[in-house]
Amino acid sequence: MSFVELEREEQAGRKKRIIDLVVELFAPGMIDLDPCSTAEANTRVGAVRFFDAAADGLDPGNVYSGNVFCNPPFGVMAGGESMQGLFLERCLAEYREGRVKQVVLLLKAAVGYAWFRQVGGLPHCTLWERLAFVQPAALCGEEAGEGLRWGSKVQNPHGSVVVYLGPDPQRFAKVFGRAGSVPGFNGWALAG
Repeated sequence: MSFVELEREEQAGRKKRIIDLVVELFAPGMIDLDPCSTAEANTRVGAVRFFDAAADGLDPGNVYSGNVFCNPPFGVMAGGESMQGLFLERCLAEYREGRVKQVVLLLKAAVGYAWFRQVGGLPHCTLWERLAFVQPAALCGEEAGEGLRWGSKVQNPHGSVVVYLGPDPQRFAKVFGRAGSVPGFNGWALAG
């Protein structure tokens, strides 16, 4: 493949939304659970089930199953523990215990945080572009204050990493390698 063809393919891959890549990875299945969502956000994610803040996706009584997409909120719990780290731990436990088929976690690239250290030992993809997240319109300064705001005007000060827990890391690397750097797949280790 020539450099020009590779660049065109990379640009096309970057234009796909992360959710599209998750759905492609899970095919022929779908997103069965999003443990960190809202009814409004789920209109875009399309999970069969979701837990919102009131249901608390970290509650041990909430059952995880099937294909899970998890995009935890930033911030910390009352005890000072990172929400991102807590959801990563929960998803790891659910996968290791065989209660879920596969998990895709969308996390901030939090290099330097203790919880983030284990990401390096898992199949992951550091995304090339900074993502824009959804926020309630009221937080974006819109007068109506209803609904959600999507897109580039929703500020995100962090880079992102996608972590995969599942039976097919090669498929993960092929799908997400179009949107970022997957160590050992499209990085320097296999170049040339």
